[in-house]
Amino acid sequence: MRAHIDSLSNLRKINGKINDGETQDKIHYQAVSDKNTIANFTNHAYFNLNSCGGNILDHKLTVFSNHVMKADNGFIPTGFIRPAGALRLNGEPVRTKIEVSESGALEGLNNYYILDDKEEGTIKIAASLRSPTTEKGINVYTDYPSLMIYIGDFLSNIYRGHNEIEYNSFSGLWL
Repeated sequence: MRAHIDSLSNLRKINGKINDGETQDKIHYQAVSDKNTIANFTNHAYFNLNSCGGNILDHKLTVFSNHVMKADNGFIPTGFIRPAGALRLNGEPVRTKIEVSESGALEGLNNYYILDDKEEGTIKIAASLRSPTTEKGINVYTDYPSLMIYIGDFLSNIYRGHNEIEYNSFSGLWL
């Protein structure tokens, strides 16, 4: 299966809004275009549910998807959809999905998951992340047909985060 693009267009209007509630954060995006177009609304909030630093390798991640979109060497989705196979995320610890390269470096995931329940306009659960250390969890809901997962293997400690914690490889992941 291959995604098809009819034409590109000029975006006429784009809005973003973040609602920072006590128990949930909600991000709302909206765009208006004059033609069918590709729009990739994203945020790059990294999650580490272990509080006060550490890594995310013990986090248990579930993504409700049986298919991924193949990406090129620059991690740009190609449009080719294939079964997730070994890339499937079923609640195992993140460390079980980490590979070791020929140079000995740890490599995380950077995959575009096609969600299973794609009923248009219906908000559904896309992913669930849990820390067995703190027992904290987060669920991600969307009405989009897909979800990008990046397990921060390229993070470096150029900037300090909350409580002056250094962010290094595998200090967080984004959904």
